[in-house]
Amino acid sequence: MYQQICALLALALLSVATAQAETVRCSGKIVEEGMQQTEVRQFCGSPDEQDLINDYAWIYRKDGSGLDKSQDVVIHFYPNGHVRYIETVDQYESN
Repeated sequence: MYQQICALLALALLSVATAQAETVRCSGKIVEEGMQQTEVRQFCGSPDEQDLINDYAWIYRKDGSGLDKSQDVVIHFYPNGHVRYIETVDQYESN
């Protein structure tokens, strides 16, 4: 029983880690956590919007940019300009 619980817990943690490690492909290049803003702009072009209030983020709209995607892509940056995390959402709305 103890081994089953540990295995289930490990699987749940792995699922959470995987969900936070999204990437996006731009111009055939993979954009991922840790990349610099200059690389993101080089591969993906200028963002459709920037959200400077909640978190420094670049928003690539599904209907606005030339990226091949079915959802909006939001790339969040650390203050040092490195990609913090990437998320895809049906429609991004800044507060």
